[in-house]
Amino acid sequence: MLRLASLLVFSNVAVASILIFGVSLSLKNSRNADIYEAQQAAANLANSLSIEIGAQMHLIENSLSTIAFRVSDANSEDERNKIVTKELAEQGMLLSQVSNLRFADASGAVGIKINGKTTDVSEFSHFISAAHAERMVFSEPVVCDDSNEWCIVLARGLRTKNGDFYGLIYAEVESDALMTRFSRLDMGAAGAIALRTSALNLVARFSRSDPWSKKGLGEKIVSDELLDQLAKGDERGWYITPTALDHIERITAYSRIEGYPLIALTGLATDEFLKNWRAEVFRQALLVLMVLGITAAYSYYLFRTQRAERKARLEAVSVVQQQSLMLENNLVGMMKVRERKIAWANMATSRIFGYESGQLDGRPSRHLYLSDEDHQRIGMAGYAALRNDGRYSVQLQMQRKSGEVIWIDLSGAAVSEKESLWMMVDIDSIKRSEKNAQDLALSDSLTGIANRRLFDLRLEGALSNARRNNHLIAVCYMDLDGFKKINDAYGHDAGDTVLCQTAKRLAEAVRGNDVVARLGGDEFAVLLNSVEGTAGATLVMQRCLEQIRESIEIAPGKYVQIDASIGIVVGSGDSAPQDLLRRADEMMYAVKKGGKGRIQAVAIKSVSKNTEEVK
Repeated sequence: MLRLASLLVFSNVAVASILIFGVSLSLKNSRNADIYEAQQAAANLANSLSIEIGAQMHLIENSLSTIAFRVSDANSEDERNKIVTKELAEQGMLLSQVSNLRFADASGAVGIKINGKTTDVSEFSHFISAAHAERMVFSEPVVCDDSNEWCIVLARGLRTKNGDFYGLIYAEVESDALMTRFSRLDMGAAGAIALRTSALNLVARFSRSDPWSKKGLGEKIVSDELLDQLAKGDERGWYITPTALDHIERITAYSRIEGYPLIALTGLATDEFLKNWRAEVFRQALLVLMVLGITAAYSYYLFRTQRAERKARLEAVSVVQQQSLMLENNLVGMMKVRERKIAWANMATSRIFGYESGQLDGRPSRHLYLSDEDHQRIGMAGYAALRNDGRYSVQLQMQRKSGEVIWIDLSGAAVSEKESLWMMVDIDSIKRSEKNAQDLALSDSLTGIANRRLFDLRLEGALSNARRNNHLIAVCYMDLDGFKKINDAYGHDAGDTVLCQTAKRLAEAVRGNDVVARLGGDEFAVLLNSVEGTAGATLVMQRCLEQIRESIEIAPGKYVQIDASIGIVVGSGDSAPQDLLRRADEMMYAVKKGGKGRIQAVAIKSVSKNTEEVK
């Protein structure tokens, strides 16, 4: 009795320990994966934001430096005054992110009256710093005089040819403008994005839980975790803690903005990222409790009914082993097949294929295959392998009761001449992840068209097809004319719009079996399959050029136009892909040098003899 009781207690404790340990390890790994995914998302957002803000600061710095250089080159005060007046107007139009661009003379007086009075900035720290510095200086967050809103000031000292201090030019970037930009970013339902100075004073912050709040602006209200991370001296980092301003726990990533005393911070709410994980914890805990309860109840029943006999003790051990097998096979489908009919299938098999328990018993195994051909092919290959070495394994697509197609890892073992045991594991999510990863690796992340890697693969396939069918193909290399001016004048968002519209128009202008790819920057490539020499390829690309030249709307009511320089190389199936791309690139640059906005084509007759016909 005591020995049986001890064995049952030990078995229950062992099953409970293994089950709890396995579930805990699984939940821990799942939580770490969710945290890692959130950390990566926050870090990517912080890095992107720091690059964007750094680009804006660099643009402002270039504008202020331009004004400073032109003032220092002037010969008289009257000429300097004219330069300042002109540059304030011109540069102010270019700096859309700047609310005010102003000039203060050497005494600190600002030429424009604000709220009916002349402003004096001589006592401000940025005026004092700029007066003694040869570079742009940043202020801590301050309240602008005219708008009464928080902003940061970027100032550059102006000097005469003799090096005398002439005054300073300064730009005000309001917190509201930064908050508006932050609001467009994807941060989830309770995320937050902030910009702080190196002294950790808050410049701007947008939170989904409290949008447009001005709480904490100009103040250093931060968590100890952020201070600890910054103390390490790393340019980037992340941490998990409740945010000091609203006490919402977030996974926060920060990135210092290179070259400027600013830090971008992005926080994603842990509740949002861990919501599914917490629901899984509840389900797993409930399942563990149910299994442990069933196991304990069954063990108690076994103890009461088998206490007096050795046979009872042996049967108790057997039941414990059966329980263990039942737990081990809960996720792996198993079925016994006799003459290609399912003699028995466990619950995991029914769950994987969408059947009720016992519903598969007695059915032909053909119900699980996509077609008669698949059923016959696997039968011939599988049973031949079972007869030879007793085992067979393959990954294939099968179907659920609903007709849904899933990927299955199928392996079998021979039991007898007429019977075999088959095990099935659902690997559909793994296969889908592999396909998604492959799709991302072969497409351009901005425009969605093919990238350089996919273009190279399609070009090799087109050359093979050209060899078999004895026809010509064309590789077209395109560079957008005027794109840099649009990007510099209207910002990266406008530039991205131009690139996306160009890709869309190119894809619509070519045939279905042609390939349009973005090679990088503002360079595109088009692969034309089966063309009628340079004339046919030129005709297609002329149609593309006409589409590109049409106006593009970059903002409501705001249109821009671009042009393109195109080089075309027509080759046969024995052409080398590297030669086609290189010659197309050379033809495009020849167009650039000859006046842009044109098409130039060349037909490579024989790569081996290197003879060409230019048209």
